[in-house]
Amino acid sequence: MSCAMMLDLAEILNPLLDKRKERLENGEEEDDDVAGVTLQLVFFDGEEAFKDWTDEDSIYGARCYAAFT
Repeated sequence: MSCAMMLDLAEILNPLLDKRKERLENGEEEDDDVAGVTLQLVFFDGEEAFKDWTDEDSIYGARCYAAFT
């Protein structure tokens, strides 16, 4: 259910961000600090232990994503 809620929230927020971007481009709003704000949903599987579970397990995907952003 939590994934469905996040997807629903993305559906609601995306058009609002698009309208804000349009207002910024038309000069109706001046806030360059947030002009490049985008919406990203990233899902990670928490069960990523290869052999034995350690403190480092379950964050492989998050570490990889953080390294490239």
